[in-house]
Amino acid sequence: MKMTKIIAAVLFSIMMTMPVFAEENPVFGRKLITPDYEYSESLKPDTEEPALGEQLSAEWREYYAVKATEHQTEAVWSPDGSTIAFVAYDSYAIPGYIATVPAKGGAPEVIFNEQRTYEYEGYYLDLNGAIDHLCYSPDGTEICFETNLIDEERGTKIKLETDKEGNLLGESTSGSINVIIAVNVETKEWRIVQYDAIAPQFSRDGRYFSYRNTKNGDFQIRELTTGDEWNLAGLKFTPPWEYCFSADSNYVIFQKVDQFYRVPVSGGESEQISFDEIRTLITERGNPDCSQDDKYIVFDGTVGERQETFYDENGEIIDSFITSSLKKICVLSVETGISYPLLPLEDNVKSTTARFSPDGTCLCYALYDVGVVNGEFGSYIYIMVFDPSSLNQYIQTAVDADTPSDFVLYGNYPNPFNPSTTIEFSLPETGFTDLIIYNMTGQKVRELISGTMSGGVHSVVWDGRNESGLAVSAGMYLTRLRMGENVQTGSMTLVK
Repeated sequence: MKMTKIIAAVLFSIMMTMPVFAEENPVFGRKLITPDYEYSESLKPDTEEPALGEQLSAEWREYYAVKATEHQTEAVWSPDGSTIAFVAYDSYAIPGYIATVPAKGGAPEVIFNEQRTYEYEGYYLDLNGAIDHLCYSPDGTEICFETNLIDEERGTKIKLETDKEGNLLGESTSGSINVIIAVNVETKEWRIVQYDAIAPQFSRDGRYFSYRNTKNGDFQIRELTTGDEWNLAGLKFTPPWEYCFSADSNYVIFQKVDQFYRVPVSGGESEQISFDEIRTLITERGNPDCSQDDKYIVFDGTVGERQETFYDENGEIIDSFITSSLKKICVLSVETGISYPLLPLEDNVKSTTARFSPDGTCLCYALYDVGVVNGEFGSYIYIMVFDPSSLNQYIQTAVDADTPSDFVLYGNYPNPFNPSTTIEFSLPETGFTDLIIYNMTGQKVRELISGTMSGGVHSVVWDGRNESGLAVSAGMYLTRLRMGENVQTGSMTLVK
């Protein structure tokens, strides 16, 4: 009865803070697991609930795993697009489970569940910790992921806390082993693919497998057809979760200093491919995934300000404050270097880990509410149509509110550049406008615009030449945009 009240209180707090979505929402898309298949307290077994540390019966193991599917994250598509796998977790985010569900919607099926399967001094403990970085094998028969396991032979230490009667109150472990595991989606049997490793990825054509070595930090790539393996040196110190293969499998896309770069799979010089943190106020980037044609990269962007509100179990506000950032799924146009938020920036809803469907027409992603007491409860997998023609629908909300009337010189991309760059700006209304390039001594180099222009977002290309058509020397140049009394300047660097 006590457990029922706790669950009811948690569910009530979720309902008080989550936005009310229909199954088909014009902004957020379609909820993957429909209400008919969501967790219900009626599924709870009639037998007495096992105490902490007791071995679980089959019905209780199934119950805990199914209950965990009401908290969903880290969704990935199967190679044929028919199924979506996701991470499910309980109220404490540990242990992790893996479940699959048809992409058209339906009932989730738990395929990895190792809760209370490790016996230690007469108690049964969770074998694994949190799960991250799901990816299907190229043939779709297995799902790979990272987790950490209890392995006493490899040095894991376990400490138990019990009362005078010997009842387990809790346990702690140190030295758990980072591993990459593959679980068969049909048989649910699993195997260890790599010890001391995290962040698994397969290239889309199935040629390469990559991971991060946790012993030395090396980023390893293995060619599956030959068995050859090498270290991609340029990624040694980048965050382990901030990368993906390009769709053509020729590059690794990775994050460095809050921008995206790409480097050939075989190694070599990296190339910056995102440039526009001013335009969308995106201060961090992570979890990239490439579209099938490599024209777009969807990613987690940290953007904007938000009001964060926390509630107690009765739905009463206990704290509320402004925070400076919120994760939103965004998309980068590789051709232009510009990033766009895919969801409104004004609301209190976090969205992460978007992945393109194999045909590139849809995205699956995790939608959270962050205003729930005791953590980020209430997360769901949604599917939305990806429409490149509508990428700018939320861009105006990302413009600096202190800029008068949306008169903004966004900057140029790429920057540095050679031989040309695109300068982008926004005007509040129709009026006379000039855009002029100067060198660092203040001399006029090139007048790009001088005339009446309409309100809205505009762009113009500078080819690195002066008024006489001659190529200018390498160095820093200034851009001045003026409309009436409004003036903004920017800087850019030409390299040779």
